[in-house]
Amino acid sequence: MQSRARILCFVCLSVALSAGLAASGMSTPLVMPEPVCSTAASADTSGPGSFNALRLAYYEPAGELKREEFNAFISSLLNFYLSEHITLRDEEFRLKKSPEAMSGEMAELVSGAVSFYNHRSRTPFDGFSGQLRGALQKLERQHPEIDAFGDNGPGREALRRMLLESNIRALHTAAMKEVRIFSASSLMVLSASDEAEMDPQTMERIVEEMLAYDPRETLQPLPGDDNRMVQLSLQDNSTLSLPGAAAGEEGFAQKVYEMLAQQNAKLDNMQAQIDQVRADQLSIWKSQQEKTNADLQSQILELRNTVVRLVEGLSGTTVATAPIPVTPLPAGTPVTNLPSEVTLRFAKNSDALDAVAQLSLNEVVDILARNPGIRIVITGHADRTGTEIQNLILSNRRAQSVKNFFTATGLDASRFVTRYLGQRDSYAENPSDRKVTLAFIP
Repeated sequence: MQSRARILCFVCLSVALSAGLAASGMSTPLVMPEPVCSTAASADTSGPGSFNALRLAYYEPAGELKREEFNAFISSLLNFYLSEHITLRDEEFRLKKSPEAMSGEMAELVSGAVSFYNHRSRTPFDGFSGQLRGALQKLERQHPEIDAFGDNGPGREALRRMLLESNIRALHTAAMKEVRIFSASSLMVLSASDEAEMDPQTMERIVEEMLAYDPRETLQPLPGDDNRMVQLSLQDNSTLSLPGAAAGEEGFAQKVYEMLAQQNAKLDNMQAQIDQVRADQLSIWKSQQEKTNADLQSQILELRNTVVRLVEGLSGTTVATAPIPVTPLPAGTPVTNLPSEVTLRFAKNSDALDAVAQLSLNEVVDILARNPGIRIVITGHADRTGTEIQNLILSNRRAQSVKNFFTATGLDASRFVTRYLGQRDSYAENPSDRKVTLAFIP
């Protein structure tokens, strides 16, 4: 009886909180009943010593930081998905699946991300609008006009890539517009929870009520014999989640991990191409510098011979022809004292920039301000503390934290490329692997 009274107090308190927030103009929170565990003092769980537990999870509208974190995660997934499923082949755009199938799978990514972060939503994400499907249908089998560059050549290939990226970017922008509307209006995050114990019969009745529960319906106070109010604890002591939830989240997490791993492979390939371009640019610059030095030395020698002939013609005497030493022009790039790489360290499970990291970044900002042509590749890392997916997400946050520091100073975001490798290059829980590296591209 005391357990039942405690449940009623929890529900009454949730209603009071909901009414208070509604009266103050805030969005009404969700209070979700969830069965947590079944434990018994003896082998017979239906005996006198048995009990069950019910957790009341208190959800509130997601704040700006949580929404931006959710939106950034979805943005990365959708961009990768579109890049993998849209190609430009034989001078026409092609989709790997039908527009309806692609739209449905993109919607599954959004719904799966809600469960992945252990969030809830006031109304489920019921798919993208017909506008996005229409855009995919319009793009399919479309023939872009790229004949102006002839049959072959780098100009034609560059235009192909530009057209493909432009259409993918337009689709991504349209999809993210709907995702942001969904997260702003429906996304809910867990703020508090508590548990109540009860006998199996009461638990069975509560579970039946839970299955018929509508989170959009305003809760009404239940009659009880205990009018006391208890304070909800912020500590979550649950041990088990709803049946089947863990398996679904694990499958979604594995799918996300595989997609991000493929994306990192593409970024590695891009980094190799960037390194090759840098090497080619350096080789071309050295060749041009050597040619310039040789031309200048030839002009100096020719000028010297002209002066010698003039002196000999005017004086009638022979002038000594000892070679005049020529100091070669200094070699080097236009940027002086450019470091090959900058490494920033982070605390365990943190993406916050400490004072040492900010001091180093201020020096980099000074270099970038004086050399507008320089770009930077920002690579996030993590050690083997935590799971692979947690470390992959943490390395992404660290790289994004550094990029946000640069853009906050007024530097153009297009000068930075972020990539994140998680624990790939780490072999232990090593503080030196909790880092972000900066590579300069002249």
